Amino acid sequence: MRDVLRSSVFDIHTTNLERALLTWCQNSTRGYPGVDIKDFTNSWRDGLAFNALIHKFRPNLFNYNDLYRTRTTNSNLNKLAEENLEHAFDLAQTHLQIERLLDVEDVITDYPDKKSIMMYVMCYFQVLSKPMQTSASSFIEDQRETSSRVSFFPLLENLYMISFISISLLELIKINCISLDKRIYD
Repeated sequence: MRDVLRSSVFDIHTTNLERALLTWCQNSTRGYPGVDIKDFTNSWRDGLAFNALIHKFRPNLFNYNDLYRTRTTNSNLNKLAEENLEHAFDLAQTHLQIERLLDVEDVITDYPDKKSIMMYVMCYFQVLSKPMQTSASSFIEDQRETSSRVSFFPLLENLYMISFISISLLELIKINCISLDKRIYD
């Protein structure tokens, strides 16, 4: 019985964190043409959502409208999606120091892995939300005013902590992989 209750509580907590992260993504990309984030699977396949998140917080890195304009004039949408994903992943790694956790093939598939995309987007949240303290505060206040059912403030704090721990674990794994690669096996 305890295991069932623990599992249920974990599922509720995960659902709340997922909802808070999804809300952050939706609010951050509101108004970006071609971006309609509804989930952590198919909404990310064309690469525009990743690019919109980056552009929202770092608009000096590239012109989002150029990406979107190319989409409207290009008939090969799959190739364009690959280019958009590469663009976002490269920018995230180069300018935001977000480790590349996904490959293009992980996202352009019939069944993208929800947890993998969520983990990668949590990295975006952890990095992009830092310098935007006043915007994050106003976002939380807006959420408090517009939603009496769900308090997002503790959810965002938990989301931030989980993403921070995740990044730390990824760094630890990376260091251990390097040291394991240096071992000589007989």
